[in-house]
Amino acid sequence: MKGFLGIDVSKGYADFILLNQEGKKLEETFQLDDTRKGHNLLSKWLMDLPGKHCISELYCGVESTGGLENNWYATLKSKSGNLVVYSVRLNPSVVVNASKAELNTNVTDSESARNIASYLKRYSDKIDYQQQDNVYCGFRSLHTHIQLLIKQKTQVINELKGLIYSSFPELQRYCKDGVPTWLLTMLKHYPTAQKLARAKVEKLQKIPSITHEKALKLIESAKDSVGSRQSKTDEFIIAHMADEILEKAERIKTLKKHLAQNCSGPETKLLETIKGIGSYSAASIMTQIEDISRFETPKKLIAYFGL
Repeated sequence: MKGFLGIDVSKGYADFILLNQEGKKLEETFQLDDTRKGHNLLSKWLMDLPGKHCISELYCGVESTGGLENNWYATLKSKSGNLVVYSVRLNPSVVVNASKAELNTNVTDSESARNIASYLKRYSDKIDYQQQDNVYCGFRSLHTHIQLLIKQKTQVINELKGLIYSSFPELQRYCKDGVPTWLLTMLKHYPTAQKLARAKVEKLQKIPSITHEKALKLIESAKDSVGSRQSKTDEFIIAHMADEILEKAERIKTLKKHLAQNCSGPETKLLETIKGIGSYSAASIMTQIEDISRFETPKKLIAYFGL
């Protein structure tokens, strides 16, 4: 006999419901923690199913929830023995639309688990249980972390530009398109106009992209600056911010390189044939798409990216 196990995953736990081939609930909905004990209890429960409910084939479904489902999915995929277990990750929107079609709009955890199990039973002939996790799935967390670092860097840059306006406004002319690396390096050592005014040209021009002529202009403008914030605290915070931005930029560069080199496949190579898309951009796009079969039409893919 076939059984259909719907699993609604939340942070730290999951709700389970088991339906038979007629769609009837075989047991009360139960909840397990996402811990070793919880996974051991699930394994034991699976082992008991053949004798308890005469189930020989179990079809399990978890929704793709940004990685919360990974541990449960791995446990299900590792099961063997008298019970044949088929597991699949489902697109949440597909399950929601199917439950709406059945006029079921309840959104409790237990009902969500039932909706998943019902979907497995109703569309059993259309679900591909042979699908494999592709190379791109595991890189989404890395891409998300890179985006977070970029956002943090931008926030610090905006704060720094505000401080520069008060402490050394003459530098604003160099900050029209962000804050260049040479300026950040200079601010690490000479964070205020007062300090830069006492700098030696020879030392200043050792910073990459600062020529002898530019060094002279910078020192001259520092001596004639109208900047009002020149305290020790201002020096400290500006130098600290400049260092933080440089550090984040280097970290972002390293992580981007890792993503571009390791997150690759036929799909990224195909994307790279499009003018303007390099290896990092292609990898970034595929961390979001993961598997193109998740999208039924081009319009749905476009909508997913908000275009």
